[in-house]
Amino acid sequence: MITISIIGCGWFGLPLAKELLARGYRVKGSKRNPEGVTQLRRQGILASRLDLAYPELLTDCPELFDTDNILINIPPSRGQDPGSDPYLAQLKTLQQRLSERNYRRLIFISSTGVYAPGTRLDEGSPLSDSPGAHRLIQAEQLFAALPNACIVRFAGLMGPERHPGRFLSGKKSLPSGQNSVNMLHLDDAIGGVCALLEYSKPLPGNCYNLCPPHHPTREAFYTRASQLLGVPLPKFAAQGSKDQDRVIDGSRICRELNYRYQIRDPLQALPDLTVAAP
Repeated sequence: MITISIIGCGWFGLPLAKELLARGYRVKGSKRNPEGVTQLRRQGILASRLDLAYPELLTDCPELFDTDNILINIPPSRGQDPGSDPYLAQLKTLQQRLSERNYRRLIFISSTGVYAPGTRLDEGSPLSDSPGAHRLIQAEQLFAALPNACIVRFAGLMGPERHPGRFLSGKKSLPSGQNSVNMLHLDDAIGGVCALLEYSKPLPGNCYNLCPPHHPTREAFYTRASQLLGVPLPKFAAQGSKDQDRVIDGSRICRELNYRYQIRDPLQALPDLTVAAP
């Protein structure tokens, strides 16, 4: 039985773990507190406590690192000043622990927010020099240096408990209404990662964007999302031009691994998404 460890079983990591269990994997996972560990075990996941703020815990869960594949799903804290955030130091400690063995596949979950402004952004596009993006780029580089590593950059995430109707609800004079939306459904976040894990040969690339091919405008997408959810609508500034439009190209995984996005147009997925919204 193939094993995979998921470091960080939260909004994305837990549904991924459930899907991998259904596919016959032996799944291990981590949470930062004992209550979370208990919840994972109830789901059939071999759970360990791991909080990178306490490096000593890295030695308390050797079974977590004894696995065929490993996925790191630890995003930076929101609102934290990059200059004082211990995020990179904590990831460095984890990277040193992971360097003690070679994994069949090591996946680090990142974000398409690392890219500099550009019309169409693929895996080779220039990267941003903003403090937040630079911090995430440094995190990517830590794990990209390890054998069999693959960086996966998610577009904006939508799904249960992340309904985009709430993101801009009630806000006024919003800019860039005609700019493109780059939004990834949870089903494709899971599907894309599973495709990378189940690819039987060495991966053709070491970095993949996950973003579907259709990009509605911000105004159309967020207005419709708020309508369906029954919350106050966002109001966009009256402007016809696009301001620094960003279109994320997520086609590499389709070309190289024959992956097909399940939710190709996030706008069309909104009516179904409202059923699962909190």
